[in-house]
Amino acid sequence: TRRPAQHMQATLTGKRKLGIGKCWGQEIGIGSSACTLTEPNSAAFRQRFCGHCLKHGVAVPASRVLVVLDPALSPANHHGSGVWNEPRPGATSWPAHRIVNQTSGCLGPKLVVLREERGPMDPELPGLVGIPCAPGGIVIFRVARTLQPAQLPALARPWPNAAAPVAAPTAPTLPLADAE
Repeated sequence: TRRPAQHMQATLTGKRKLGIGKCWGQEIGIGSSACTLTEPNSAAFRQRFCGHCLKHGVAVPASRVLVVLDPALSPANHHGSGVWNEPRPGATSWPAHRIVNQTSGCLGPKLVVLREERGPMDPELPGLVGIPCAPGGIVIFRVARTLQPAQLPALARPWPNAAAPVAAPTAPTLPLADAE
């Protein structure tokens, strides 16, 4: 099934126009009643988010955010028309996910946001580790050319090896509204 944000409409000039659709912040994050439908002016990542998410950020349960320890094992985002990189037949068994904090200028490690919680019986994803925080922790992401962590939950234990961010903030350290 196709979601409204995932289809494109033809215009009279022959160019394709992105349709009105659900805010990606509502799909990626916990969801907010303040999210509104978006009508992107371009295919740019930040155009997929409503004004509320651009201003206040996107809240994601820390249990769905994984730190990439080995970039060689991390896939890239597919340049499709949807929020999630869906599992592909014949590929490694990655669940639906989005790679974030991966563009030049990002601080800290590349991160993977999973669409759904992983259960204790799910196979491990090689090269990834969860954020070492207490249960119920929330990561606040700001929207820029990618999602960038603006606020991390309090850490219950130290970061594993050298994948630690430059600092593990407990309060926002980056402005949520991007000036780009």
